[in-house]
Amino acid sequence: MYLEEKNFLELLNTDETKIGDKIFITDFSNDKKITITFSKFESLVNRFANFLKLNGIKKGDKVAILLMNSCEFVISLLAIQRLGAIPLPLNTFLNSNELKHIFLDSKTKFLISQSDFSENLFNIKKEINLEKIIWKDTKFSIGVENYTFSEALNVEPINQKENLTNLNNIALILYTSGTTGKPKGVILTYKNLLS
Repeated sequence: MYLEEKNFLELLNTDETKIGDKIFITDFSNDKKITITFSKFESLVNRFANFLKLNGIKKGDKVAILLMNSCEFVISLLAIQRLGAIPLPLNTFLNSNELKHIFLDSKTKFLISQSDFSENLFNIKKEINLEKIIWKDTKFSIGVENYTFSEALNVEPINQKENLTNLNNIALILYTSGTTGKPKGVILTYKNLLS
């Protein structure tokens, strides 16, 4: 049995009275230490999920994540999964052509990124079908709707959570590095991740 047939999101939804004020994650990015408790983290994930939902993301939609390791990466991944949508975490070392191939192959229209990758995205903007970008830091105008991460967290938390108990549901899609050809999407279920 796989952790009592629970997926990662359900494992996070533990009794808040027991662990709500305990530290869930510590982020050392941007030369400063940020600690987030379980209850605060859950609130951030639910707020971000609601922002995505209000912007049309629903079960089965693919949302690309092009972020360095950070709290925002983890919040994005779990918020996308909270809706039953499918995260596509992208390798931060991909070049413009590799990114273009992945966006076209996956038919992703929504991206969460940061300014470090704005030049690569600007280079391919006319060739891909991106509609919206949430920037971790500064907004860059590349011809699509732009939001900042803080704007996305400035909504009420989502009330309804997608039932994700089926461990055979798609948890995420990872793209290979493409060393022997073009990058290929690999589908991972929640069962794959918890094995």
